[in-house]
This record gives sequence, C-alpha cells and structure tokens, in this order.
Amino acid sequence: MWLHTPMSRQVDEDDEAIEPDADDYEPPLFELETAGSETEGDIENPQDIHYNDVVLAPSDWTVETILSQLKSGSFELDPDFQRRNAWTDIRKSKFIESLMLGLPIPQIVFAERDEDDEFNARYVVIDGKQRLLTLDAFYSESSPLRLQGLTVLPQLNGMTRSEAADDPSVSRYIRRLANRTIRTVVIRRWPDDSFLHLVFHRINHQTLALSAQELRQALQPGRFTKFADIFAGSSSQLHDILGATQRPDFRMRDVELLVRFMAYRFRLSHYKGNLKKFLDETCKEFNSAWPSMEQEITESAIACNAAIDSTRKIFGNRAFRRFTENGTWETRFNRAVFDAMLYYFADPNVATEAESKSGDVLAAYELLSAEDRRFTQSLALSTKTVQATEYRLEAWGRTLQSVLSVELSIPTLSANGRSIIVGEGD
Repeated sequence: MWLHTPMSRQVDEDDEAIEPDADDYEPPLFELETAGSETEGDIENPQDIHYNDVVLAPSDWTVETILSQLKSGSFELDPDFQRRNAWTDIRKSKFIESLMLGLPIPQIVFAERDEDDEFNARYVVIDGKQRLLTLDAFYSESSPLRLQGLTVLPQLNGMTRSEAADDPSVSRYIRRLANRTIRTVVIRRWPDDSFLHLVFHRINHQTLALSAQELRQALQPGRFTKFADIFAGSSSQLHDILGATQRPDFRMRDVELLVRFMAYRFRLSHYKGNLKKFLDETCKEFNSAWPSMEQEITESAIACNAAIDSTRKIFGNRAFRRFTENGTWETRFNRAVFDAMLYYFADPNVATEAESKSGDVLAAYELLSAEDRRFTQSLALSTKTVQATEYRLEAWGRTLQSVLSVELSIPTLSANGRSIIVGEGD
C-alpha cells in the first residue's frame, strides 16, 4: 500500500509506465507495510452474528435532506473504521459537478443507532463519509469549498456555492443540486460493532473500479474486442512483460496492450493526441470491419507475440525499459518503449536482422537515450502528445536504420504538427 501526495492518481491505460507518468505524478511520501494491517479476519466469530435479524432500508434522500441531517448532527462521521477527510479539493469538486449533472454516484450506507426516540435517530456512516464531508464543505458558510478542476462545467471553477448562487448565468446548477437524490441504505437492528466492521470490509473489497480497457470491452462489444480478449488472455508474452501473476490479467492490461499495438500498426495516422479516443475508435472500427480484416488482424496478433519475443532476445531483462540520461536502466515496464519496439520488430525481416545484430541494436538504443534528450523525454514526459509519439517512433526508426541494412518505414510529422504521416520506406 502506498500513501501518495494530493496529486497522486489511479493508474490507467493512459499511463505509459506501470507507474504514473512523470509530468503529473509526485513520488510516494513513504511506503507502508501491509502485513499486520486490519483485515476481515480480525473480526471475532462472524459466524455467530444473527444476520436474519438485520433490516436493510433503501431510500432516496435529496441533497437538501442530507444537509439538514448534517446540520442537526444526525450523522456520526468518525467511527473508528472510517478514513479521515481524504479527498482533495479537485475530487470534491468533481463529486459536486457529478451531482449537478445528474450522473450516477455510489450509494451511501448508514447504520441507525437503536435509540428510543425515533424522531431523533442517529446514524453511523459505514460508506460515504467523503461524500458527506464534501457536501458539508460546499455548503459551509465559514470555509466553503471553492470549485476547481471541473471539466464539464468549467465556468464554475473558482466559485463557492454562494458565489455561484448569486451569478444568474450559473445559479441554476445550485438549484438543481439541492434537489438531486442520493441513494442510501440504512441498516437497522444490527447486533454489534463487529457486524458493522464486516459490512465495511465487504463494501471496500467488492468495489473495484473498472479499468479503461474493461469499460472499453463493455462499451465496444464485437468480434474484434472478443478476439482481443481471448488472444491476449492466452498470450504468455504479454503476461510475462507485465509481470502478471494472474492469467489472464484481471485488469485486462494484456488486452489493452494488444489493442494498442493494433492501433499503432493500422491506424497511426489517425492519432490526434487523445489515446483513449484513439483506442476506442480502433475497437469500433475493427469490430465493424472484422469480416474483411479477421485474417489480417489475427496474423498481426501473432506478429505482436513474435515482436515481444524478438525484443526480449535483443534486450534480455531490459526489454521495454527506459535507459535514462544518467546511464541507468529503469526497472519498470514502459508502454511508450513497448510501442516503439513493436512498431518495427513486428516486421519479421527487421526482427530477424535485429536479433542477429542484438549487441549493436542494444548499444544504439543506449546511445540514442543518452544523447537525445528529446527522445528520452518522449518516453517519460507528456508521452501522449502527437509530437512525442511521432518523435520516439521516428528517432528509434532512424537509429535502427543506421544499424540494419533492411529498409524501414519511418513515420514523420505533418507540416502543421497535428498528425503523423506513415512512411513508405526510407
């Protein structure tokens, strides 16, 4: 488990390395040892709990109702198993934005105290403390949350709730917010604290956000995405470079790498700097074109595996790693290096000669990385721009060309710098 600075973020397919990109990532403050931390196994005798006596009462509460309960002190926001106020202001702001837009949000789970006065019930917050604290902060009179980082409603950035309410151009969003409903579940007649700990652990172990590729598989169903899932799931090459202990990879990183390879191989000229859109459109196009492209795509998937094998033969345990400007090899897998290597080594003629000159190829890569700062930055900083994508492919292609006798097809940047021109041979 890692504790990150406020700028930390979850890793997804847009990260070139298994760890986040350097341009928007701050190193962890320190590493925590997970051994010895609390687990569900610490709960004593869960089999003795009388589960049949527990009552679950789902309902929809408006934001206005929740604020009223917050003001009255009905919510116990500090049970020993809940986290402290952990959200950054940007995350809080996006939660508020989601409510304004009417987007689905997770339910809040309470446990009702068994009080004699049913009209003054108190609730232990089992799941949803950060959401409640965010609402409280946004509606605070003394120290209100100032919205930031909004992408759908950027006109609200920099505003507090009262400032937005007084601005006729955006006040409608504040009115909408108060009437938005949030699904809640109230647990009644719970036997003891051990039961609530069990509920808390189960909620936190069963809520794992979809990876970008998992979502892509769901949103772009078809023959190609099904093929990619099956082929990648059986590819020992993809699993080995990811260090995946579970096969197929449960986060579908193997599928994402295969889709990425196909996108660069067939649709590089369509890349405009938005990797998510690029991969989405690749899946959509290949699903539609599957009847005519099935054989070509299948052969390319096989070529992907072969290219991985060739890269490993040439670079050994340094395959798909970045060689830094100070002369050291990084230890983690880098997706940008993966793109560059497979773009050329998927050609069997290139791969065969490169393997026969593996020492020269390795030395050329080290020299390029040591002397061309723009190349090394294209593997680490702002890796997803059109310019960085084109440059790392072009620079590595020209370096390979200087070592090999086989003719390479090397991409170049368009005159306006907004797209990549796929070469026909240099």
